[in-house]
Amino acid sequence: MPVPTIMNVSSSILFFFSALGAFNGVLLAGYFLTKKQRSIQHIFLASLLLMISIRITKSVFFFFNPQLANEFLQIGLNACFLIGPFLYFYCASEQQKLDKLWLSWPLQLTILCALMITVFFTFPYEKGSASWHVLYKIIHWQWCGYIVLSAYLIKPSIIAVWRNIRLAQSNDIAQVTVLIGVGLIWLAYYTSHYTSYIAGALSFSVVLYFNLMFFVLHRRNTKTLNTPEKYSDKKISQEQATQLIKRLKQLIKEEMLFQHPTLTINKVAKKLGVSSPYLSQLLNDNMGLTFTSFINEYRIAHAKVLLIENTQKVDDIAYSCGFNSTSTFYAVFKKHAQMTPATFRKLSQETG
Repeated sequence: MPVPTIMNVSSSILFFFSALGAFNGVLLAGYFLTKKQRSIQHIFLASLLLMISIRITKSVFFFFNPQLANEFLQIGLNACFLIGPFLYFYCASEQQKLDKLWLSWPLQLTILCALMITVFFTFPYEKGSASWHVLYKIIHWQWCGYIVLSAYLIKPSIIAVWRNIRLAQSNDIAQVTVLIGVGLIWLAYYTSHYTSYIAGALSFSVVLYFNLMFFVLHRRNTKTLNTPEKYSDKKISQEQATQLIKRLKQLIKEEMLFQHPTLTINKVAKKLGVSSPYLSQLLNDNMGLTFTSFINEYRIAHAKVLLIENTQKVDDIAYSCGFNSTSTFYAVFKKHAQMTPATFRKLSQETG
């Protein structure tokens, strides 16, 4: 009698941890969908989380109850069919490339949903289980294909994170961790024949909480890295400020420092011969700018010149101006110019 008790307790613990990811995935999806200032990126990310959660829920219940209704099993596999596409659309939206896809995302989604509904009614799981062994493999390789496409799409963000994870932008971190997480879940399901079917569900719980912990630690490290030392309460005189600002602007222009993606306030302060707190005080009190905002003004100004006078691709211009990733460049440019780089170039050519 003691053995069944131990097994029941073990099963309960396994069920809890395997279902935990799916439950929290639904909660996160709901959060992104109900945000007041939600963006298309949030909608795609929420859809991705929802599809994974449905797939995981199906796995969990099937593992603990193999007699589960066939319709529920088929719904779970159909959700799996949309995981890869929503990952791809999320990455494209973060990279500001939704309008550059080989096939527009609404059309892709319409075709995929139509195909999914057709298969749902043409090959019901309960009547065509043999066919679903083949369909299962097709679905998983389709999922894998979209992971590869997504990785290619966010290559700039991967490079930015690889170069220096502490200096990488939050949206670059998000894209890379989401991609890795979805890739690990796919791998867990693909290798489940050699491990356990429940491994896919458990992997989602692990990936989800690991990503959350990683984001908390990264934000804490980034905050520590970017928080300047407290500077003196003594105000910089107008004469000193004017001279130093002139030297600062001359230094930035002559040495094109803004082109360095790893440029920090410490490096610039050292070149000026002042402390970083003193330079931070100068920028904040006398120019009303943070160091990042100050440098980005030069980067955007240089980008505008290149967009008008150069035929380089927009992505190449982003890197030549000192941005770590194209997604950051698009966001900063749009904030400064109230339009995308492509629109700015087009308007400049039309008026020129």
